[in-house]
Amino acid sequence: MAGLNNFEDFISPLVEQQFPSVYRDEGPVLVLFLKAYYEYLEQTDKDLHTLRKMMERNDVDQSVDTFLEHFRKQYLNGIPKSPNQGTAFTIKHIMDVYRSKGTPRAVDLLLKLVHGVDSSIYVPGQHLMSASDADFYEPQYIEVTFPYDKDSEFSDFQGKDITGTITGATATVDSVLKTTASGKQTYIMFLTKVVGTFKREELVGYVGGTLEPKITGSLSDITLTDKGTGLSIGDELTVSS
Repeated sequence: MAGLNNFEDFISPLVEQQFPSVYRDEGPVLVLFLKAYYEYLEQTDKDLHTLRKMMERNDVDQSVDTFLEHFRKQYLNGIPKSPNQGTAFTIKHIMDVYRSKGTPRAVDLLLKLVHGVDSSIYVPGQHLMSASDADFYEPQYIEVTFPYDKDSEFSDFQGKDITGTITGATATVDSVLKTTASGKQTYIMFLTKVVGTFKREELVGYVGGTLEPKITGSLSDITLTDKGTGLSIGDELTVSS
């Protein structure tokens, strides 16, 4: 038994069998006339031909230009009339674009369907530097006095665990620096793993070491007791501790 969507392409060959035998015997002209009438309606673009092809033309792969234009207005609104991949192919795959709307895949699909080109998405937010994005490191150090005739041994403190003789504070000397400013020799120890607070004027040393340099400290804060007048950039001021 034929399904509901299965139609004979032509009715005219079946017309003669629809008449009782008396008509076929006594009125063959009438039968031939109706058969010819149906053959006329079955010609391309005639009403019966269009009707019999209705279900077939509902498929975009088998449809005619008139129907494709209707499908294009319905499903491809805003897309050029002649997409790169063809109207029928684009209609069948346009749902992939709509379902992925707002994603890089949607852009890629749309440009391939319409213009036949590949695409890539540039997202500015993925190429921005963020403030404080790097690890913040604030070095800890102490300035010490060291005998000039012994300053060659200053580098021995690097990597040693030192202890303050007064506070008992401890730290590991990460690196040492000897520099000169305004003709004055300065010795600096950069510290890690600091436990406690070292005090100015106390001595520091390490196990097995023979020298104990004194902490002299450095300027960490300043308070103006008087705004002063007549000052210019570059003027030297006396700092009172």
